[in-house]
Amino acid sequence: MFLNSTPGRLLILRSPGKKLRFPFYNPVVWGDLPIPDLEDDRITEPLTACWEATRHEIVPQFRDGYTSIRHRWDEAVCDALGWDIDEVAELGKILANEPHVRGVPHGQWMA
Repeated sequence: MFLNSTPGRLLILRSPGKKLRFPFYNPVVWGDLPIPDLEDDRITEPLTACWEATRHEIVPQFRDGYTSIRHRWDEAVCDALGWDIDEVAELGKILANEPHVRGVPHGQWMA
């Protein structure tokens, strides 16, 4: 769940694959990503509770905007790590509008 949150996606995007198509990530990099300590109950409890609550929901792709499910994941990550949800939610909105993520340039209407 952490890797699908806004902070997780930003970490993944910092090391993209060598091809120009999206989404293509370099799987070798995943082992080196700084992820939360999954042995710490203060971290795993909110993440696990959110995963249990959302695991059967259909999740739109990032290019479909900053959706309520993505906000819920960000809230769980912020709760677990003591981060500010307002700042992370703003980054989530910016990420969803990023041309590389949306697949269209700024200002181009997407059907």
